[in-house]
Order: sequence, then C-alpha cells, then structure tokens
Amino acid sequence: MKKSVLSKLAVMLFAAMMLVLAGCGSDDDANDPNLGLYKAKSAEMSGFTVGVEDVFEGGFTVELKKKGKARLEADGDGGNIKWTLDGNKFHAEGGGAVLDGTLSDGVMVLENVMDSGMTLTLECDEIKARAAANDKKDDEKSSEDGVENDGEDGSEEKQVGKSKSMSGKLGEMLGGSSISGKWTLFNVNQNGKVYMEDELKDKGIEAWIEMNDDGTGRINLVGQLMDMEWDDGVITVPDNGEGQREQYTYTISNEYLVLVDEGMVLTFIHEGGSSKPASEDAGSLDTGDLYMADAKMSEELMKRYEGDWHGLIILNNAQGDTYSKYEGKKSDVVARVCLDEDGKVTDMFLLSGMKGDPKTVNFRNVTAELDPSFDGMYVSGDFLENGKFDTEFASVENGFFYVNLIVKADNGDSIDATIGMRRLDDEWSDDDYPRYPQESVEYFRGAGFDEVISYFTGKPKTIPKQTHVTDWDM
Repeated sequence: MKKSVLSKLAVMLFAAMMLVLAGCGSDDDANDPNLGLYKAKSAEMSGFTVGVEDVFEGGFTVELKKKGKARLEADGDGGNIKWTLDGNKFHAEGGGAVLDGTLSDGVMVLENVMDSGMTLTLECDEIKARAAANDKKDDEKSSEDGVENDGEDGSEEKQVGKSKSMSGKLGEMLGGSSISGKWTLFNVNQNGKVYMEDELKDKGIEAWIEMNDDGTGRINLVGQLMDMEWDDGVITVPDNGEGQREQYTYTISNEYLVLVDEGMVLTFIHEGGSSKPASEDAGSLDTGDLYMADAKMSEELMKRYEGDWHGLIILNNAQGDTYSKYEGKKSDVVARVCLDEDGKVTDMFLLSGMKGDPKTVNFRNVTAELDPSFDGMYVSGDFLENGKFDTEFASVENGFFYVNLIVKADNGDSIDATIGMRRLDDEWSDDDYPRYPQESVEYFRGAGFDEVISYFTGKPKTIPKQTHVTDWDM
C-alpha cells in the first residue's frame, strides 16, 4: 500500500504513542528500544541473494515483546519463543526453533536459519524511522538557517503565479494575522487522547509547515524536508521523494492549522501569530467544526469505497488480559459498503472468519460515513467481547482497503485489529499489508460474495443487498 507523506508521519506517531500507552513492557524493559515487529527483507544462501517470498511465501517475521517474549511467524505458521540480547548478539529459541545472529538499530541479521545455511535480514521500520529521526534532529536544527537561505534564493524559480495577498483571505480567520509563516506541531489527537508538544518531542517527533506569501513553502516531517505549494485549504507536495505528487486538505480554526490523516488529528500552531496563551489546550477543539464548508461528495470518492471486499484481519498489540487470547490471530474478513446516490453509507457490513461464537467474536453495529473534507471514510462499531472502536479512518489507495481498528473494552483493555482488503478477484501487491496469501486468492477466484461468506463460521442470517450506485466493478 502506498504511504503518503502524512501517512508516514501518522505511522511514526502511532508507533511512538504505542510506546507511551503500552509502556513497552515492565519497569525493567520500559526503555528497551528493540521491541517491535521485524520483517524479513532479504535472504542470502551460498553467496547468492534470493527473494524472501521464494523461501517463505507467507513471509517471515519476528515480533520482540517485553519480558523476553517473542512471536515467530514463518510462512503462515507461528509460535511463541524467548529471546535474549548480549551486546548486539541475538539469541532466541522455542518450539524447536533456534535463532542466532545480531540485532542493532532496528536491523536483525539471522545466520544459518533453521540449519538451512541461509542468512536472513529483518528490519523493524518503526525503529529505523525513529533512529533516523533522532540522528537527523540535531543536524536539522543546526542547518535550518542554511536551508531557509537556499529556499529564499530559489524562490523566483518556484513561483506559481499566486498573489502575495493570498494569505490575507485566511488571515482574517487568524484575528488579522497572516497565514503565511511557520506552523509547528502543537499536539496530536488520537481516539480522544491528546499528546502535547513536549511529550511528542520527548519521542523525537517534531514537524513544521512553512508557508510563503507567494503560495510556495516547505514541510518538515520528522526529518523529511520537502517543497510544497499551498492554496486555500489545499497543500500540494509536487514530489514526495518517491517521484509522486501528494495533495492534502487543511482547515484553520481558532488560530490553529489542522490536518487529519489516517484517523489522526494533527494540530499546528502559528509561530508568533497566536493571541491565545500557549497553555491553552488545542486538543479540546471540536473536530466536527473543522470540515471545509465547500466540500462536496465526489463520484470518485463514492466509487473508491463502494463494493464488496475480501482480505485479511490480524489481531495484535493486546493490552491487558481481556483480549490476550486473540494475540497474533489472523483470519479472513469480508466487507460490503452500500451507498445511496448522495454518497451516504446505507450499510457497512463487516464479517471475520474466526471460529467461535459470532455474538462475541464478530463485528456488530458497524456504521460508516464518507468524509469528502478529508477524502476518506470513518468507521465505528463493536468487535470482540464488549469491544468498541470509534471513528477510525479507513483509506482506499490503488484499490487497497486499509484500516487499523483500536478495539477497547469497558475496563480499558485493548487490541489492534488491522484489516487489509481488495475487491474479489483483484490482484494483490507485494506492498499491501496485511497481504492476503496468493494461494488463498486463487482458491476463491471467481467466487461471489455470498459464496465466500459461506465458508465462514457464524454466517449471519441477513446480508445487506448491494445498492451498486457507482461503476466500482468495471
């Protein structure tokens, strides 16, 4: 799945916040920087590089947890193991598996894996991203003046023909101050929990947006500096570093600039331009007031989400005992999104294929709403025993439906339910995560929605009829 610039920041913020919420373990290992999910990225055997998927079609991952616990997944089979680290020497064993190698800065190198003579290199993207952010932070601060001078020297070449008075229009919303200037990340609101500037900086998370009067500017997201263009309510990154053009909407409310991505609300404050005291809690902003007044439902947005979906759901990051029995569980999942001609979601049907009592294990009371302001969809509902998820952002990019649900029980226990789906018979990409196994794709190829569901445990009596108001399957 292609990750946008803001999506990458959201992933990093989410990873860091999980460290805050989960504490990364007991008091003894709360600061262990090695905890996380390591995925095999390359393999070498007899001096030749081979594709990981050629050896482990279902992938190879090692998830390091607190108190020396770990989870090994190899080609769809998994088991719990124990791990230790002496300097950078890594050792793990359990269930007959023995792993030895090195571990440092988010990179794990396993030698002679399972006596095969193969060397596997695994990486934890979140740890590597944090390490890179910390390495660049000091350099970024020390070179910031020089970078700004470079931008000013080249500003004439980057003119986009916008009037220098452009900032005055939105400036009225700032109590007379100009929208141009520098905006720094003030807080992040995720699922009602607000993380303030100091807390974010402690985790190495800093970001800013710089807007020039001529409609140009720059974005610095956790060490990634990019040129941008801006207009009323829209920020455009011509090149995100991967040869791709990105565009985002923003809103101005109560002297704050607000971006929403992946269900996360990022609030920036205008440097030197706010009449509000710095101690005021911007997290109390009602995001319901942040919608763009002229946002309209597009047929493209409707077509992107409407339809029948089939893929994989993975449960992990269980916090507390309520959902610990589901840790590491994965299964099929299907969805049916039904719309009316105005783009209202009339039915949002979700069903997972896990065995058990469907009344306690499966989805219930699921609702959804397309949001043209932020070009996506929000979903809410019930899942697992007394579990609820609320207003989670679901994205569809290049035909891949992705959503990470944070399911919470009444007692505060929680678990993540990560869902990746594509429409029936669509081809999957190697970048999709979670990725549905190719052999399973072939198994269901040509089957209709009802036929796929017939394989599930606890098939519901009523399935909403697809309205089909767009040409999503053409």
